[in-house]
Amino acid sequence: MAFLPRALSDGQLPTSIGTIFAATAIIGTYVKQITLFNNNASNQVIVISVNRTGVTRNWRRFELQTLEAADVLDDGQTMLLEAGDLLLAETTSANSVDFTVSGVEET
Repeated sequence: MAFLPRALSDGQLPTSIGTIFAATAIIGTYVKQITLFNNNASNQVIVISVNRTGVTRNWRRFELQTLEAADVLDDGQTMLLEAGDLLLAETTSANSVDFTVSGVEET
């Protein structure tokens, strides 16, 4: 078994539900950090969802003000994703919210 720390995904959130990370590690992916940053001049409502079994379920909701950042996971919290699991998200306005997903892949 190998544990590989890495930046898993980054980009800008879409305005309709879209995949921001798809787990591919054979054994599992431990998501350690998800950060959000609102670059827009207006507040952004962000919904983070998880799809583990072919069904998408809302997981977290944020409303970020202009130039506000947020950590999705609490300190010390880890989310385990298995191969095929998806992290999804959406926000109010296009090109407004930057995100990063970091963690460890176990292979």
